[in-house]
Amino acid sequence: KFISYYCLIFFSIVFKHRIDPQKAVQDLSISLLIEESYDNIKAFLHRGIIYTELEKYDEAIKDFESALELDKYFAPAYVNLGNIYMKLNMNYWK
Repeated sequence: KFISYYCLIFFSIVFKHRIDPQKAVQDLSISLLIEESYDNIKAFLHRGIIYTELEKYDEAIKDFESALELDKYFAPAYVNLGNIYMKLNMNYWK
């Protein structure tokens, strides 16, 4: 179990993120189905980052908030949430 979801995360991040982001999201989602605990917090983070790059902000926000539910001090989630809110607020005036 330990090896399976960490392998999915590593493979998705390193090899698929830039080549096929949808496949990376799928792999990270499978990883979270296998283990949705603190040990897999980075799956939420990286899936949220991919969603942000795909401009799927609602899904990204959910993932970053899920990461914060596991660790309320997880700074990368706050940073990415801030980036999304800044981007959405900047577009508010257009």
